Amino acid sequence: MEFQLPDDVKNELAAPAIPSPGPGECLFSYLWRMVEIHSCDGLFWAKRYQELCAPKDKSLVPLLEAHGGYCDCEVAMNVVVPHYLAWGPVPDGEVDEEGWAGEEPDKPDCPGVPQGSTLPCGLWIGNGAFGRYAV
Repeated sequence: MEFQLPDDVKNELAAPAIPSPGPGECLFSYLWRMVEIHSCDGLFWAKRYQELCAPKDKSLVPLLEAHGGYCDCEVAMNVVVPHYLAWGPVPDGEVDEEGWAGEEPDKPDCPGVPQGSTLPCGLWIGNGAFGRYAV
């Protein structure tokens, strides 16, 4: 007699793994990475970060929404903005109001934040309650 796995176990094993934040990765670097790879679906990735990295921070979602972050992609437009000078050297030429000329550079690896933090790392400039974490 051949052993058969139950259907629910087969489905769980076949499902793709949901990516987790890297060690010390800040909320905003994780959101940027997940939206770039998997697209935006409400605050799915922000809630996943909270669940895994800051489970005690029950105010995260209401705070993101209060600052205009009603979905993961809006967080990077309204709650924080890239601190492009921290992303790499500015090429010769005209510099825009964000400190970058021409194409947006590739985001460098997150320098990290303390365990349990929902503040941005030095790659981001936050507003209000999301002031930048000093690296």
